[in-house]
Parts: sequence; structure tokens; C-alpha cells
Amino acid sequence: MQVKELKSAKLKREYEVTFSAQELDTRLEKQLSSLASTVRIDGFRPGHVPLPVIRQRYGAQAREEMLSEAVQEVTDTLIKDNAFELAGRPAYDVKEQDQGKDFKLKITFELLPKIDVIKLETLALTRYAVKVEEKKVQEALEGIAKKNQDSVPSKEKRKTKKGDVVLIDFLGKVSGKPFEGGKAEGYKLELGSNAFIPGFEDQLVGHHAGDKVVVKVAFPENYSKPLAGKDAEFDVTIQELHEKKMPAIDDAFAEKLGFKSLKDLKDFLKDTIQKEYDGMGHEYAKQDILTLLADHYTVDLPEIMVESEYHGICHRLDAEECGPGGHSPEFQKKCEGWRKEYYPIAERRVKLGLVLAAISNAEGVRVTRKEIEDEVMRQAYGMPGQENKVVEYYKKNPQAIENLKAPLLEEKVIAHILDKATVTKKEVSFEELSLMMKKREEEMENAYRE
Repeated sequence: MQVKELKSAKLKREYEVTFSAQELDTRLEKQLSSLASTVRIDGFRPGHVPLPVIRQRYGAQAREEMLSEAVQEVTDTLIKDNAFELAGRPAYDVKEQDQGKDFKLKITFELLPKIDVIKLETLALTRYAVKVEEKKVQEALEGIAKKNQDSVPSKEKRKTKKGDVVLIDFLGKVSGKPFEGGKAEGYKLELGSNAFIPGFEDQLVGHHAGDKVVVKVAFPENYSKPLAGKDAEFDVTIQELHEKKMPAIDDAFAEKLGFKSLKDLKDFLKDTIQKEYDGMGHEYAKQDILTLLADHYTVDLPEIMVESEYHGICHRLDAEECGPGGHSPEFQKKCEGWRKEYYPIAERRVKLGLVLAAISNAEGVRVTRKEIEDEVMRQAYGMPGQENKVVEYYKKNPQAIENLKAPLLEEKVIAHILDKATVTKKEVSFEELSLMMKKREEEMENAYRE
């Protein structure tokens, strides 16, 4: 076997490997002899099958397996002897493979870049904090009260309007015949809630209690069969007109929601809003860190990793256009069309992933088994009734666990950086932080378009 280095540039290493015909014959004979001691062929005793018979029946298969083993051996040797840290699987290009001649191929390795970790203490950033104002708690309370409004009969004799609740009887017909599920009595319907077929509620606006109304609508094309796309008429009687009434925001209201008192409800809302604000502040600081790291490092990026990330972006964009599970027949053409706008995003993601991995290794930041198990359970609890299926899915899919591990590690590294970096704390209003985040998103979008 001869190994010749063809290329050593940046992250690429290329080798030409030649196996002589004589070496291959020796390897093949060894492979066939091994088969002869194990295979069973009618008419021959086990272990006594003549080699010519073995060669005739299994020669092609044995040669393919022998070549595969030979290539894997030289690949493993090159990786070990050169201490390569690979960015992805090696690429193989067979040059000559005719039987009876030398076997020649090119092996290309793409390596991970060496990254010197910055001293985290030198990173300077501002962490913005927002305190919950009492008016925000009050707004949240009023929002909950609005969702829990009661409706009471209207004392005023007037026409119905959007926002009213009407008590109705109705009978639906298609082609003059009643259909299953198209009849109800004493049904409470909020006008403008879009709970019924489009156009139904609008035709009940401007009437009095006691009126009989013929409502004409068309079922949407995506409605369930056999009603999809069909015209229908509903004979509707408006029995009563009700108005919504805001409940009093007091201890009794809080108790209905499962709290001991109004104070407990307010404390809960304040804590919930504060967590939301803290999350916004953390996200802003995280983006600051990522920008600082992206600007600090100039890194040669493995093409194989960038292409993989870019095609992942393209698949997500294509799914958004085609719907869940969809795939465009012109995917490759669309993917090339997106390259100018989204390839830089893929490059940035790969760079930051490599930098964060280097920081993780240098600083000893790891994701524990318990943290992974907790995340699996968190996702399982988020799908009531499917908990066992979620847990089993992760047990049977190691790659899914790795995909789960990546964002957990990223968050731990970011938290570690925040602990060690030079951080200045500054208090701002919710509106100020929201505006800052919106402005940053716009700046990033514009930067990628340029």
C-alpha cells in the first residue's frame, strides 16, 4: 500500500492511496479462506468446500468486503497517526478499481479548526433589567377578568351588535334538507367571536330579541365532508340578547381562579411577568455575547458543516412554504436562490457553534445526564397523553438526544460567560427593552441582506 499526500491547505487534507494488485490478491485469498471454513454448501462437508467453488459463488461479494475493510483500515490509520479532529465523514473518490489491477482512490478529510479561547473576563457587556410596574399587573388582571366575563340579559330593548351574546335556536339545511349536527336550542353565541362559519355571526347583527332570521352561508372548502364547499341556510330564532359584564376584581374573583386571595393572584402575576422580563433581558445579553464572539473570531470554517447547516435552513424555509411535511419539487433551485441571503447565516451559526464548543471544553462546561433527563420529561409533560411515547422516542433515538443536548449546552455556556464576563447592570422600562430588541432584529436582518 502506498499513501501520498496531495493537499494540505487550511482545513482540507487529501491523500492518494494505492493498493497493489498483489496485495489485493493476498487480502482476497485470506477473505475467501475465511469463508471456506464457515459457509455451508450442499454436497460438501462443512469446512471442506474447495476454494474455486468459494471463489465462484462469493468472489464478487468477498472482494467488495475486502476493499471496504482495506479502505477503512487506511482511513483509521491516517486519522490516528495525524491526530485529525474531523468536521464530518471523509470523502472518497475511486480512481481505479478494475480487478487484476492496482486499486487507487483519493481520501479527503475536512478538519475542525483550532480555536484559542478568549479570556472571558475581557468580555464587557451591559445586562438590562426591567422591574414590573403595578400598572402592568393591573393590566394583566383586567385581561383575565375580560376573558372571564359573565353575560347578563340586556335591560335595554335594542338591536344586536358585535360583542353581544345572543341565545339562539337554529336549524341548518343543505338543499332544503336538515343535516346532522346542524340543530341546537338555547345556544349562547358571542357575535364577532368567529366561532361559527364565516358570515354566520355578521347576519345576526342589527336584530332584536324575538326576531327570526334566515342566515345564508357557504361551508369552507376545507370543512369536513360531506358539507365542505356546500351552500347552507339556517333558520335562526334570537331568543334573548345578553350583554357582557366585567366581574369585580376582588378576593372572590381570585378564589374562583384557585387563589386564596386577590393579593396571591397579584403576586403570581407579578412573578410571571418578572420571569418574562428576565427572559427578555437574558436573551438580549445572550445576543450581545454571540455578537462579541462572532466579531472577535476569524475562523476557517469546515465547508461540510456550513453546507449542512445551510441545507437545514433551506429545508425549514421550504417546509414553511409548502406546509408541514411538504417538499417542493423545485427545492434545489430554490435552495440556490436563497444562498446569497441565508448562507452567511449558516456561516455565523457554524462559527458560533465551534466557538461555544471550544469554550465548553476549555472551561469544563458540560450537560449532565440529569439535565438531559429533566428536559426529556419537560417535553413529555408538554404533550398530555403522549408522555410515554415521547420518553420512548428519546430512548430509541441517540441522535434526538444529541439534538436535545446542543441547546442545553449552549445555554450553560452562555450562563458561564455571564458569570465570568465584566457585566454592567442597567435598569430600563419594558418599552425601552422591547424597542431595543426590535431594533436589533432589524439591524441583523439588514446586515444579512447586504
